[in-house]
Amino acid sequence: MAGTGKAHLRDADDVVLRVEDLTVAFPAGRGRSVQAVSGISLDARVRETVGLVGESGCGKSSTGRAILQLPPPTSGSVRFEGTELTTLRGERLRRTRTRLQMIFQDPISSLNPRRTVRDIVGEGLRIWRRHPLGASPAPGPPGPPGLPGLPGRVGGDGARRIDEVLDAVGLDPRLVGDRRPHELSGGQCQRVCIARALVLEPAVVLCDEPVSALDVSVQAQILNLLEEMKQRYGLTLLFVAHDLAVVKRVSDRIIVMYLGKICEVAAPDTLFARPAHPYTTLLLHSIPELDDGTPAAPRTTGELPSALAPPSGCRFRTRCPRAADICARVEPTLREAGPDQYVACHFPQTGPTG
Repeated sequence: MAGTGKAHLRDADDVVLRVEDLTVAFPAGRGRSVQAVSGISLDARVRETVGLVGESGCGKSSTGRAILQLPPPTSGSVRFEGTELTTLRGERLRRTRTRLQMIFQDPISSLNPRRTVRDIVGEGLRIWRRHPLGASPAPGPPGPPGLPGLPGRVGGDGARRIDEVLDAVGLDPRLVGDRRPHELSGGQCQRVCIARALVLEPAVVLCDEPVSALDVSVQAQILNLLEEMKQRYGLTLLFVAHDLAVVKRVSDRIIVMYLGKICEVAAPDTLFARPAHPYTTLLLHSIPELDDGTPAAPRTTGELPSALAPPSGCRFRTRCPRAADICARVEPTLREAGPDQYVACHFPQTGPTG
């Protein structure tokens, strides 16, 4: 990996997802564009949780959505189970994407308020006709113009599958199956979202800040649930978050991003004990904790750069206390900083952080 600028695994035969030189750009008017993701590469193994972490606007959510082709990336390669997703169109892409599911940040707004929990979780089964449909429910009052009526409920083995995943995420299908999202708590709604993602038996699940909208007391329950579901169903998780403490708890590897680029890749314990990139150090010192007499974080200078015109060379140089002339002229590539630790920095930190 040294010198390649890629976050690939060495000699990994169980890679389920491989991303190469992924770029995501959005039009910004007047012929300009915002490059949200700038040529990053990463891998994910079967049953691995890869954490993507960074400040708001660093490109972590855009990376996850581009992997799912929502929307497709501007350029680059996304190989899932040996299939190149960026070349798929229409029905082939839709069928392949059933194996790639997503859990959204806001559990309540991501659920259809007019449908019951059982209908929401079973929607994928109904669309793909995985199981026979039962009789449609009795029609209710007409909804707003343009909204479809409630679908026929999945019956037979499909109904049992819905009950199975609801029970797996800690919801009693007899108690919540006929409720609607507004009758549930935020934590219950997120459990419904997890059940909806699991019902089609995916291989990879993108978790886009799945606990940031929840109470602290509920966050731990959802994180424990995700870990349990990963082991039970053999899932590979891409866990997007801005909170390093949360990412450390669930991840096998952490990828730190800044302004669309990868700064550092390491195992959680290594990253917390010996961060090599100054931006990683900044994120670690931003985790709230009681004053225990530890030294203050190194100060950063300057404002957060605009993604419309990112700095030359190292994108973090305008805020970095270690920046030198070479940082403005030469863009650093990922190189080995220790066992299974890689950093894109001309002057990486070599010892433990203070």
